[in-house]
This record gives sequence, structure tokens and C-alpha cells, in this order.
Amino acid sequence: HVLGFLDAFLLSIDTQTTIGFGNYAVDSSCVHAVVILVFQCLVSILVDAAFVGLLFTKISQPQSRAATLIFSRFGCISEEHGVRYLSFRIADQREHQLVEAHARLLMYFLPRKNAPR
Repeated sequence: HVLGFLDAFLLSIDTQTTIGFGNYAVDSSCVHAVVILVFQCLVSILVDAAFVGLLFTKISQPQSRAATLIFSRFGCISEEHGVRYLSFRIADQREHQLVEAHARLLMYFLPRKNAPR
């Protein structure tokens, strides 16, 4: 029976947290028990939210591609219309295909000690 605001509040907490509608251990006559129950429910909600956030973060993170990409052993330098090109192959060892893959290559030229400039 809902006789006042505190009884309605406890019924709301019972419904939202699915505690149940059996024999009540906490009733509106003990305000301290209601405060502890509310605090426990809030902590439980925060812990659940943290675990759901951690799980979502773990699931949504992409795995490292550096471990699954392999490069060809040799490259080819060619010249077309006065422009030099370096060609090589990159392969993914995973079973699924890469869609719209982009690669960035950084090259450093080390001059030879006895090479003409």
C-alpha cells in the first residue's frame, strides 16, 4: 500500500531496480534504511555503467594492423614522364579484405660517402 511520498519512492526504487514486490525489508518508517538503499542503488548503477563502458571500449577498439601487414622483399624504381616512382606490395594476412586502404611512406636518403654530388 502506498500511503505517502516515501512509500511511493520505495515502490519506484523497487520497480526500477527490479528488487521485487515480496516482503519488504525496508519500509517508510526507517528513513536511514531508505537513504542506504538509495545510495546502494546509485552505486550499483554507476558500477554497471562503468563496466558497460569498459566493455564497449574494448569491443570498439581496432586491433593493431602493424602485426598483420607484410611488405614485399623487393621494390621497383621506375621513371615515367620524368617522375620517379617506387613500387612495392603490401599484403594483409587477415582473412577479410581492406576497404579504402591508405598507406603513408616515409623515405630517407642517405648519401654515399664517395658518391658525386
